Amino acid sequence: MVIRIFGITLFDSDYQIVATFRGYVPVTSQNDFAVAVMTTRPVPEWAIGVIMPDGVDVNPISGDDF
Repeated sequence: MVIRIFGITLFDSDYQIVATFRGYVPVTSQNDFAVAVMTTRPVPEWAIGVIMPDGVDVNPISGDDF
């Protein structure tokens, strides 16, 4: 994952994404997924706010917890 602004690299890390389908939610007519993004470096808090859309719950975890 590389985050650049005006060609300047602000953050650079290798990553792996794991998505698990948790089921269909009839009340909202939407599918529910748990998504884990594992990186070689911690993602800075400011980057999480920029990358993640509103309404998405983000919780940092240790690789040992996953």
